Amino acid sequence: MRKNGIVVWLLCVSLTGLSAEGNAKSPDPSGVTYHLDTITQGDHLTAVRLRLRFRADKDGKATLRLPDRWGGGDRFYERLKDLDIKGAKTVTTPEPAVREINAKPYALITVSYRLEANRTPGQEVPLDTNYTYPVIAPDWFYITGPGLFAVVEGRDPQAQHFSWSLPRGWTGATNLQYPTPPELNEAADQSVLLAGKDVHIAQLKVKSGDLRIAWRGHFDQFTSDAFNASVHDIINAEQSFWGEGQDHFLVTLAPSESAKGGRSIRGSGLGESFAMVATPETELGALKIILAHEYFHSWNPLRLGGFDPDEEEKSGYWFSEGFTDYYARKLAYEGGAVDAQQFMATWNDALRAYAASPYRTAPNSVIVEKFWNDPLVQKLPYQRGSMLAVLLDARWRAQGKSMDGFIHMLRDQARADTASKAPHVKLIDRLNRAATAYGVDFGDLIDRYMLKGEAMTLPEDAFGAKFRVVSEDVPVRTLGYDPDKSRAAGAFVAVDPEGPAYRAGIREGMKRLRVESRGVGDGHDVITAVVEGAEGKPQTITFTATGKDYIRTQKLILR
Repeated sequence: MRKNGIVVWLLCVSLTGLSAEGNAKSPDPSGVTYHLDTITQGDHLTAVRLRLRFRADKDGKATLRLPDRWGGGDRFYERLKDLDIKGAKTVTTPEPAVREINAKPYALITVSYRLEANRTPGQEVPLDTNYTYPVIAPDWFYITGPGLFAVVEGRDPQAQHFSWSLPRGWTGATNLQYPTPPELNEAADQSVLLAGKDVHIAQLKVKSGDLRIAWRGHFDQFTSDAFNASVHDIINAEQSFWGEGQDHFLVTLAPSESAKGGRSIRGSGLGESFAMVATPETELGALKIILAHEYFHSWNPLRLGGFDPDEEEKSGYWFSEGFTDYYARKLAYEGGAVDAQQFMATWNDALRAYAASPYRTAPNSVIVEKFWNDPLVQKLPYQRGSMLAVLLDARWRAQGKSMDGFIHMLRDQARADTASKAPHVKLIDRLNRAATAYGVDFGDLIDRYMLKGEAMTLPEDAFGAKFRVVSEDVPVRTLGYDPDKSRAAGAFVAVDPEGPAYRAGIREGMKRLRVESRGVGDGHDVITAVVEGAEGKPQTITFTATGKDYIRTQKLILR
């Protein structure tokens, strides 16, 4: 998922790690100058310090918004140390994350604060904390901009500048190195910064320009060369679809802590980049669709008219996330990044999850209310939106049209709106305008399936000539213990005497060493649990996670 770049320059880091900040000119009255320093003790990083320089407005006022919330994290400002504002007559705090500054007209304001290291040597990105919080270790840091950058309201993103100073021997990458297109109109916080002693940067050519891939750490199942090749192929495929792309794009990847038998992948698009973290056990195939999804966010929704304001943004996630999921799978398959079996498996996982969701028929208002608080609700707009895209494509292909043609019309109209500086057009109005211009319509599908939450079923021929959609009744996936509490405790918790785990030999309190799943998503899933057996020796227990209840689901098969 991405949120709302910045035209910037990057100060080249000297071999001595010294900053040239002292030579910076007085800032442009319409912009902000940012500089990031690193604070070290011996060879270890202990903190980073961010400094902002800007001028007050003509009336001497300026509003500073501190890092607050993003991506499920909140109160980022509580992590800021030694916040200092110079050049102001008075500073007030109307809200915890806001500072109202009063000063002389056009007075030079300097703001500084620091973030302390929060990881010890050898620790990776924490598994149980959203990586949207800055991750700062003694020999590297991985920071997504919303957790670092304060933003001055009303400033021109094209007049903002960034520089940093890194310790000797470090390498770093950030999307702030290159200009962000004016149509994105994004501030400095829409950024990613990865730097450290073991950061490696590959520079590749794609259809539209330069691709940088910054990587650190170790992954068990793939090499950096294989990852780089996959990123290259996916980006080329999507740039071919759009007939355009970025002059410069950055992808970052770092490992998180091990999931102890599971896997976790998190990614976010920020400006002309996307940032990823994954558990060391993650297979490359699992990353490809995530890569395709996040890169498609370079267009959807930012170049398709943008988000609706405030809470209305979440009401449109079925389009910004669901349609992006549809195209991530489609273009990854058509571009050769995944094969037919991987394409079907990805869709089948999504269809099973939708069929089993307790919120399957919940109205869109529930998504708006609970999106950031319930993982099952969070998946719903992805599932519904991707299925709606399939339904519409099938309907429009029968009329000699296609989803591809509609999306290109939507992009062209959004581009014209930007060129003419037209006011924002709401999502539903934008979609209907593009449909009319393209010669298609949505009928009542958006109202029924996206807004009211009616259950969706895909027709047999929804995917065309190569794939067929079939329905089947499958047993519900049931473990017979609480997986979250068991993972946290390192021992099996809430083991059901009537469940499949108990029948296989797992008992309450038995020490859990590792649990692996085939990831099937229904009652055919095979679970392999490694427990501490007699005399403390590892013992392997395998069982099928078959529950007593059944659900009707759909799946893709080859014709």
